[in-house]
Amino acid sequence: MPEPLSTTLSIGMAKKAVATICADVYTAAKSTIATKLKVLSSKSKIDSISRNLRDVRLVKTIWQFDRPVDLFDFYYPSKIEHLNRRMSVTDLSQLPPTNHIVQGTVGQGKSIFLRYLTCQELIRGKAIPILFELRKIKLGQRLIQRILDEMDLLGFPADSDVFDAFARQGKMNLFLDGFDEIPEALRQDVIGDIESLCRKYDNMRMVITARPDSGIQNSSLFQIVRLSPFKAQEYKDVIRRICHDKDIASQIVSGIMRAKNVRSILTTPLMVTLLVFRYRLDQTIPENVGEFYGDLFSVLLQRHDKSKPGYTRPRISGASDTAMRETFDAFCYLTRKDHESDLSSGEIGRYVKQALNVCELSLNEDHVVADLTSITCLVQREGDAFNFVHKSVQEYHAAAFIASRPDDIARKFYEAMSARWMEWREEIFFLEQLDRYRCTSWFVLPQLEALLGYDGLAYRQPTVSDVERIFGGYRIGFLGTELNKIIFGPSTTRYYPLPTNLVVKHLIEIPLTSIDLTNSAVRTMSFPPSAGDAPGVAHVEYEISIKDMLGMEAARPRLVKMAEEAFRGAVEAAGNARQFIGRVRKTKELFEL
Repeated sequence: MPEPLSTTLSIGMAKKAVATICADVYTAAKSTIATKLKVLSSKSKIDSISRNLRDVRLVKTIWQFDRPVDLFDFYYPSKIEHLNRRMSVTDLSQLPPTNHIVQGTVGQGKSIFLRYLTCQELIRGKAIPILFELRKIKLGQRLIQRILDEMDLLGFPADSDVFDAFARQGKMNLFLDGFDEIPEALRQDVIGDIESLCRKYDNMRMVITARPDSGIQNSSLFQIVRLSPFKAQEYKDVIRRICHDKDIASQIVSGIMRAKNVRSILTTPLMVTLLVFRYRLDQTIPENVGEFYGDLFSVLLQRHDKSKPGYTRPRISGASDTAMRETFDAFCYLTRKDHESDLSSGEIGRYVKQALNVCELSLNEDHVVADLTSITCLVQREGDAFNFVHKSVQEYHAAAFIASRPDDIARKFYEAMSARWMEWREEIFFLEQLDRYRCTSWFVLPQLEALLGYDGLAYRQPTVSDVERIFGGYRIGFLGTELNKIIFGPSTTRYYPLPTNLVVKHLIEIPLTSIDLTNSAVRTMSFPPSAGDAPGVAHVEYEISIKDMLGMEAARPRLVKMAEEAFRGAVEAAGNARQFIGRVRKTKELFEL
């Protein structure tokens, strides 16, 4: 397949696209706003807007933190899973003409993919692409005002009438990044704002990135497409793409082939990038996820020293490696606890000061901030704003802080997770490695027992009421009569871990003719046929709950079978957890002197 990326997008192409789109909007606009749009016809304004839009291509990466890099120099085409197909998407024209949620897990490249689509939209020249990072929304702010602010930064008049003129004609598309990074307290308001824009401007397309179960997936106004993890040997192509030195790329690939355990985790752009970055610094290949993050801070902290024999880079704070690591762990926990990842200079100083107090360190917080940003670069500065190079860095170090706490404090955290694990699940994933005994004892095993509904290990047959208790909140999405996706409802947050793969497996095996879409399902949207469909055949999307499906004679046995497998798996997992806890306790007895 030919390379889908254009590496020759010039400022001239951007100017032409912006000028044409603005002229079309001006021609169709009512006289009442014509004067507001008139300014967009000047050459200087077109030059400014097109240059600002083109700058979306420039990003800072974890391996190139001191200056922006052209996205097209390193981007490896993301694959999506859509309509039971795995495919590359090079622009919006390849997706049905509706609004989309691009869903992916940690490090799958959601933000870069969205930025790439934004760039490609400018190349297509059909509409002005507006990219906005949702984490920038603060309490009391509305989405439309922040979009107008973004338009103002690009050079457009920050005027609701101007936005309305572009949006109604389908000459502006919104690319909203990181719904999961919005604080929980603000999410419902933002969902309301997003849905209002969708209903008001049906010619404007909107694409949102989000992690699974972040809330926006339940909106019936969006179709979900999932980013696909790397398959087979794709990680090799990614390494060659981001590592321009062919010899180094070959060394890394050879090292991975020898370190067999590491291959299974090279399924996302982040993991591959971290591996390449780390190899460039200390020529080692980590064995697992914990090693990726566990050593990253110290490797970054000392990378300047290693590059010059006999030289130690001075630190403004005067802090030791240990003090820097302890402070950063505490800082990450405190910011995660408050759902903050985008900080002003005042906010980052306040959080670092709190972290220093927690760690009982007498250091100047401004000096520590300077060292964190200039030496580790895991926190990046853009003007007066600070943010983490990736959300997973914040999550890993927050988990490391929890793992370092005494038993009485750690136990409070784990016991609180029975009701709040959804918002801390990435930290729990790391804690299952960093703090396995306490995490298993105080969180994982109690959750498994709650899932089973009893505290013994003897297996019992689940009932229909068990199915409804565990899976009743799941909502199932259908595209016509083809099983297309699973949409998780609010009640699925009750148990950890949820057997989601099990759900998908058994639902696919349910005879589709047994599902009454007419009387039980909710019709959520229709959109035109895709390429290759019969002329005039529109797709209709439906949703139905597992609770409703339990009332269908043909579906009920398969759903109960699903619960039986879940119970057996939970019994086995609970047994393994108890054996592990028992082994650790026996070891502890050896040290009771």
